[in-house]
Amino acid sequence: MWAEETKDGKTKFREQYKDPLTGKYREVSVTYDKNTNQTRRKAQIALERKIEYKLQHIQDGTIKQGVTLGGRVMKLTEKQKNCPYCHDPFPSVPLFGGNILLRIAEDGGEYVFNVECNGDPEDVGILSFATYGQAIIGCPFCRRPLNEEEE
Repeated sequence: MWAEETKDGKTKFREQYKDPLTGKYREVSVTYDKNTNQTRRKAQIALERKIEYKLQHIQDGTIKQGVTLGGRVMKLTEKQKNCPYCHDPFPSVPLFGGNILLRIAEDGGEYVFNVECNGDPEDVGILSFATYGQAIIGCPFCRRPLNEEEE
């Protein structure tokens, strides 16, 4: 991202990305009144959203609905590749002598974190209601983003 001053004293922030259809580089821009740390952060977020929007609609010559940069291919660390908790089938993690089980589950393309009892439901108590089916975007054990494809 880079910034340019406009004739009226405002700052135009620009970012470049590669168009997957043509292979050419394209630019997106946003304009703010000042060039401060706060506006630079806002501009970076706005530019990333603009690029994401443009790329989600044009990829490989076809229009793809619902595709985001979150679905990009990523490289995993060794810890993430070997994490036993976030790869299907999802095993349970026993806590407190095995009375409480933590488990990641996939529910319609979304990942959720469940707290389950291993016997008496009173062992879990209010914890079950607080976290059962809590949507998550990453593995709490290895921090692997769950919505990204592995390479």
